[in-house]
Amino acid sequence: MKKYLIALLLVATQALFAQDPQLFENTWYLDELVINSETVIPPSTDEAQNAPLVFSESGSVFLIETTVCNLLFGEVVFDNPNPTFSFSSGPGGTTADCQNPINKPFENAYFDFFEDYAVNAFTYETTTSGTTKTLLITNANGDTALYGDEVLAIKDVMAASVLVFPNPVQEVLTVSANKTMVKEISIFNIQGQEVMTVKFQQKHQTIDVGSLKSGIYFLKAESGAGHTLTQKFVKE
Repeated sequence: MKKYLIALLLVATQALFAQDPQLFENTWYLDELVINSETVIPPSTDEAQNAPLVFSESGSVFLIETTVCNLLFGEVVFDNPNPTFSFSSGPGGTTADCQNPINKPFENAYFDFFEDYAVNAFTYETTTSGTTKTLLITNANGDTALYGDEVLAIKDVMAASVLVFPNPVQEVLTVSANKTMVKEISIFNIQGQEVMTVKFQQKHQTIDVGSLKSGIYFLKAESGAGHTLTQKFVKE
């Protein structure tokens, strides 16, 4: 009887921890969303960049949390030995406004990826290539969220390579960048409305912003690969 109880305990313990341990060993950074076959790249802003996701354990409870402008979190259960999880509580989260209005559409799409299908199971798959690990989560609609265990290098390169000056600006704004890095520039007002779009044609692109009203604006630089970098500037 004692041996039977020990064996039963071992089986239960193995079942409890049968989910991929890599889920819990890494912080996962979002590389891209694919929603209804359309690819969505996280904006390269302080609020939205990389949308880190973490699985954690508190006793026998497993939690998932991810962040854009707000925090989304919930309690999940794993359907071992299948590579799936579902929400047993939540997801819920904070409801503050994004400081950068460009981030809100992305946050809505990303959080909807989880919230709209929370009653269904999500599948997950981790892969390792050299020292790089990836996590792919798929919801019941077939939409996917692809994460890596490292921040995408292209975003760091863009942040270091794109300069916007002067700031504040009165008449002419200059964007300095490699032409192969940036293909288009868009400017948004504080309400999130696009007020100007410029094709990037030279290394030091000038933009006449004299007609814009005084206030805070956001400049979004987009690369040919679809990556974006957003910087704030003030029009006097």
